[in-house]
Amino acid sequence: MKGEKGDGSGPQGLRGEKGDKGSQGVGVPGETGPIGPVGPMGIKGITGEAGFSGLNGEKGQKGECGQGRRSAFTAIKTSIQSGSTGDVVTFQETSANINGHFNLATNKFVCVFPGTYVFTCSLGIFEPGDIHINLVMNGNKIVTAHARALVDSSDFDQASISAILNLQTGDQVWLKFAGNERIYSSSGKYSAFSGFLLYEN
Repeated sequence: MKGEKGDGSGPQGLRGEKGDKGSQGVGVPGETGPIGPVGPMGIKGITGEAGFSGLNGEKGQKGECGQGRRSAFTAIKTSIQSGSTGDVVTFQETSANINGHFNLATNKFVCVFPGTYVFTCSLGIFEPGDIHINLVMNGNKIVTAHARALVDSSDFDQASISAILNLQTGDQVWLKFAGNERIYSSSGKYSAFSGFLLYEN
């Protein structure tokens, strides 16, 4: 005959000891995945505040003044000259001939520095009659100076001209007679021919 089930009111048994930790398993590493797409550009940051101004540097030394090339002359006539059409007007001395571009042997100015030049002349006439003198560039007449002394008059007169010419290296400028006439001058230096470089090309 089966006995009756106890009511479980007996004393509790002792707890057993903790068991050892088991070893952790290690898996095989997987393959490296592909590089992902570039992400969108971030929002532009706010501009920072301006920095402080730097100190002024020391003042530099004064530079030298630039000096362009120079060319100028004045040729002077000290004696009377009788000439025929086409003859070159001659001069005996120069009061200035910077860089020597006026040739007293040929009585012609030879351009060395290309540029714009100013030419002038003043030629004396003392005896009754006319005088016609051409300013010539490379053989071509540019302008004519003219003066007239009255018949039976001892009054002194002068023919004068001025011209501005654009010259290239090697160009020549001179004065020549336009007729059979006579230029007056003496030690008083009544006749002269001048020119100078106004500015370079």
